Amino acid sequence: MAAFVANALRLDELTEGTPEYAALVAQMRELAPALRAIGLNDVFRPRSPAVERILADAA
Repeated sequence: MAAFVANALRLDELTEGTPEYAALVAQMRELAPALRAIGLNDVFRPRSPAVERILADAA
């Protein structure tokens, strides 16, 4: 969970479409099922539309 949050914070610093952004998104998609498994998505909602899309895409 800590890695996902750190990546979500870092995402705002990157430019969409760059290789670094894509790599970070890919890593977040890999981590998303663990967040879902512990029920985090049931009680918290991301403020970032980009993070919300990543979580939705990883469903």
